[in-house]
Amino acid sequence: MLSRAPESLVLVFNEVPELEFSSIKITGPDSALLLEQTPLKGPNPNSLTVPLPSAELRVGRYAVNYRVLSVDGHLVEGGTSFSIAPVPP
Repeated sequence: MLSRAPESLVLVFNEVPELEFSSIKITGPDSALLLEQTPLKGPNPNSLTVPLPSAELRVGRYAVNYRVLSVDGHLVEGGTSFSIAPVPP
C-alpha cells in the first residue's frame, strides 16, 4: 500500500535476467493496460526496472505481470501488485 504514486517499479530475481527477452505488463484499477514494455537494467545485476507514468496513476490496485528469461535459460512468469491509497484529509 502506497500513499503516493511511485516513479518506477523494480523487480529483483534470483538470477540475472536477459533484458531483451523479458517483459513487464501493468494494468490499472479498471483493468486497463497501463504499460507493457521491455524493462531496463535495475539497480543491481539481478533486477529489472520500468519507469511509471506517476502522473497517470490514481487511487486503486495495480496488477504487475512479468515474463523473464534468465541468462541460464530459465523462463520465469509471475505477478504481484501494489495499491495506492487515498491521502487522508
